[in-house]
Amino acid sequence: MPNSNSRGRIYDLHIHLDTHSPVRFSPSDYYVALLEFGIAAAGFVMHDAVPAYEPLEGIAAYFGIECTIPRTGARRRKADYSLAHAARGHDLADLVGDMVRERIDILAHPFAPGTLCSDWDYLLDMMSEHTIAIEYNASYGGPDWIYERADANGVQITFGSDAHAPDQLSIDMPPFVTPLSELPFAAHSV
Repeated sequence: MPNSNSRGRIYDLHIHLDTHSPVRFSPSDYYVALLEFGIAAAGFVMHDAVPAYEPLEGIAAYFGIECTIPRTGARRRKADYSLAHAARGHDLADLVGDMVRERIDILAHPFAPGTLCSDWDYLLDMMSEHTIAIEYNASYGGPDWIYERADANGVQITFGSDAHAPDQLSIDMPPFVTPLSELPFAAHSV
């Protein structure tokens, strides 16, 4: 049964088409699972590349790029949005300048193993100032106080399962997630 997020429809902006193996998926490979979960909008991403557009009947589809920060040469052109994937061992507070320069929309999986932040106040202030959202990642979660502080600072909070296969989708969306219609890149088409 879908999680009834009190702030809007269920969405997932972190669904991979490429995996860490030779296997690749298309949006249509996820279609049945998306419908079963009641996911109204899906964001498909690839590592450092923009996936090809594929419409899905009844589901708002967005196509994004997950860029490694510091930058690895990926280009955002033609992507609906971009996620920043912090390279292991880098401090998130030190990378906010890279996120601003690259016009990153969402800081992805801020609590993945090997990720650290020495100054959450500075990071959240900069994210608020430059309209960079923070992701609540179903795979890694994170302490509620960070998301409460982000919300209090005006930082939008997105939801992503970080699925690398259809059976890894999640709808465990916490109630503090920003409605999709309020996200700048999605507001015009929801």
